[in-house]
Amino acid sequence: MENLKNGLPIIISDNIHFSCFGGVAKGNIIIDVHDKGTTEFPTTVKADTNLGSGTVSIVLKGNEKITKKVSGVEIQVEVSKWNCTPTELSFHLKAKAKKSFLSCTIVDKTLRGARYDNQKFEAKLTQVVKEAESVNA
Repeated sequence: MENLKNGLPIIISDNIHFSCFGGVAKGNIIIDVHDKGTTEFPTTVKADTNLGSGTVSIVLKGNEKITKKVSGVEIQVEVSKWNCTPTELSFHLKAKAKKSFLSCTIVDKTLRGARYDNQKFEAKLTQVVKEAESVNA
């Protein structure tokens, strides 16, 4: 929750290793879910593989299916079990890579993170400033 990237707090960050198509494609996927204080979550997905690297940005907003084509490979992402409360975000993420008749599951896991609380952050910041002022007085 403390991490910031592009000005938005990162509430979920996961590094997932995968190996597909008999080890022909392998590497890591880094998923960063940002909280902008709404029910939509800008998400950065970075792939670092033996076949190349790249970054894709998507916006998660509930149970949905997203299809992207990357370097001739179709990536099918399914978000399910969406649970967004003022204090927590959790969802199940399943992603498959498809090329021709070959298919491989890259990710199949539940992700969870504490929501960013702007009011709590401002209260903590105010407290720290007051403590710093009292030390300097």
